[in-house]
Amino acid sequence: FLNERGIYFMAVVKNRLLLMLYLLDNSDQPLQARQLAAMAGVSERTVKNDMAELRELAQASGVEILTRKGKGYLLQILDHAVYDPVREQLQIRFSTMNYTKSEIVGRTNDIVRRLIVAPRYLTFDAISDQLFLSRRTLQAQLREVRQCLAAFGLTLQSRPKYGVKVTGEEFQRRLCMLELYEIHYYKAVSFLNYDEYVQYFDVDEEERNEIRHIFLRVLRESGIAISDTYTNRIAWYLVLARNRIKARFAVSMDEAKMSYLRSFDEAQIAIRIVAALQAAYPGFELPEEEVLAIAVILLCWNDPIDSPQLPQRYPGCYQLACELADKIAQGLKTSWGVDFAALPDYGRVMIPSLIPLLFCDSLNFRYLVLGSHVDNNGIRYSPVCEALAVSAAQILETHLSVPVTDMDVNMLAVRFFTLIDAVPYPYKKRRVLICSRNGQVASEIIRSRLLRRFRKRWFETVDIYEFYEVRGLDQSQYDCLLLNFPSYSYRYTIPYMVINQIPEAREFNQFFNTVIMDGYQLQPLLDQFDWDTASFYPEFEYDGKEAFIHLISYKYGRDYYAVQKMEEELTRVRDFRVVHQTVIIVQSRQYTRRNSFEIYRLSKPGVWEKKEIRYLIYITADFAAGLQSLRFLDQAAHQLAVDQENIEALLKTRDLSLLINAVKRCLQAGGGMFEV
Repeated sequence: FLNERGIYFMAVVKNRLLLMLYLLDNSDQPLQARQLAAMAGVSERTVKNDMAELRELAQASGVEILTRKGKGYLLQILDHAVYDPVREQLQIRFSTMNYTKSEIVGRTNDIVRRLIVAPRYLTFDAISDQLFLSRRTLQAQLREVRQCLAAFGLTLQSRPKYGVKVTGEEFQRRLCMLELYEIHYYKAVSFLNYDEYVQYFDVDEEERNEIRHIFLRVLRESGIAISDTYTNRIAWYLVLARNRIKARFAVSMDEAKMSYLRSFDEAQIAIRIVAALQAAYPGFELPEEEVLAIAVILLCWNDPIDSPQLPQRYPGCYQLACELADKIAQGLKTSWGVDFAALPDYGRVMIPSLIPLLFCDSLNFRYLVLGSHVDNNGIRYSPVCEALAVSAAQILETHLSVPVTDMDVNMLAVRFFTLIDAVPYPYKKRRVLICSRNGQVASEIIRSRLLRRFRKRWFETVDIYEFYEVRGLDQSQYDCLLLNFPSYSYRYTIPYMVINQIPEAREFNQFFNTVIMDGYQLQPLLDQFDWDTASFYPEFEYDGKEAFIHLISYKYGRDYYAVQKMEEELTRVRDFRVVHQTVIIVQSRQYTRRNSFEIYRLSKPGVWEKKEIRYLIYITADFAAGLQSLRFLDQAAHQLAVDQENIEALLKTRDLSLLINAVKRCLQAGGGMFEV
């Protein structure tokens, strides 16, 4: 049961077996059954019951599962030639995945896959038998099934004695089928085993890659851009469309919509894609409705950047995007107290991102990106930008008929990060004094190297004096003295740093991290938040997301209306915002009584939706002082998210000035800008 790439296939592949194999492979020490169970989101009994089957899978994949008494299970590689391609597929499938309760999500997807390709009603008994589920378990999943279908504009129709059936347009059905294919990385191998569904993605691997290359070649020549999140999805859509047409399932479109689509360059690009595919492979003789369906995808997954051609390319849509961008800026000024419209780049950054959303709205295009592209998007490391994006999404949803998805929120967050990251901090240029025991020429060596390394932009002055002359200077006029005398000989009040006659890289790094970083005037920004009521809870009894949202809303909401709005907003803090077992919630002061900064360390691990958490941080702030304070909080929150030691230090000292050091670490990593 080994295919040509060394992947072991079973009659029914259990996702959790593959997951447990991946977890064992990525552990540098043995894992006990309880540890493996916790990581895989299953019971310890399930792990033990699955072990015989897991050993069989491991053996066929070129590895062996060893048992170390008192320590747990360990993976040993027997044949790299067999296991290496298996390992690659496991990495693709699980390296960016959230494991906790993944069985529930996978079960919902399995149900939808069976329903969406069924040409007629399916009874609960038929579905239960196919998936080895009890009727009760299946009925419990129907809510999630309906939600999944609704995200793609589809409905689940029930009929007594007949069962249930998916209804909706063929185009939207294909989009749902496309996303449920799960892994869209071009090297990924599907582990799905439901033939009635998988047949619509049936294509030779070499042909699939060539279809992708043909599409990308036309795309590169077209002048438009598509986000990498979607390019491989489009390549798979082309395969899916061909197979669905072959099975006599065609996209229908009225003449008014077709006429509208013909007016855009994307329609001509779609024609060129199809023509290139026709020249290479049979089955791509598509009717115009099918070609224009591809144009819809290109319009809705477009990744435009600001250019003089944008208003001409999308005239009506561009004007609406300008109006929406203004509404977002006005709404954020009211709720957050910051004026994004005052930034010179606001329109250039924000307007292009709204054009695809407007096309989704006008074309009733509904698509929900599932899995790691949302769950592990790097922008989640910016809690402030995610919070701003949620506020912007709420504003957009009052003007659009389609929902703003989690993926859209991430894309908006990227735009806000672009704007905030360019906001300069106030900076006091450094005044440096240099003294060398080898005289002024030797000091000049240090100065020239200092300026070559850091340029003049950081310095107001870099003066050279003999050491004995320092006593006669106004020492308050300098921020640092560099000297290569022994430190015990120093008797002055200027902060000093000992440096070699020929400075070393580590010394320049120390100079940058201390002297240059101290030029940023960050203390006034921290003071503006007025967090005198900061609270720390080192042993918090957590009772779930919903209970925590109630607690925060009633604790800080100004009135009953504010409590309701806070709960509505906090509910949108999804589990893809969990970073290193930490949830950081940032809210504006729109509904709260005061600024607040709270850290909750859970007494035992809890779960936020489907992810395990150990820390909750809740922050509200008034940003009327300007965008600099917004950037300060974003960088401070980023450091709390990426390193739990920062959180533990705050819990231990209760000293919020540590946030200044956190911001400096962001600046040291390349996030430094300052006002001249």
